[in-house]
Amino acid sequence: MENTEIIIKLTSDEALVLSDWLERVQMTDLSRLVSSGCAAAVRGPEAARYVG
Repeated sequence: MENTEIIIKLTSDEALVLSDWLERVQMTDLSRLVSSGCAAAVRGPEAARYVG
């Protein structure tokens, strides 16, 4: 995969909202938001076969 630069232009208000959202995501325990079956699917087909 080639490293391609992506530029996103935001207003200061949009940047503030995005920054707040990213901080909340980083502080969220994502494992409690996804059931074990879904988590395995997200990790990929290899992981799904090990789910009981």
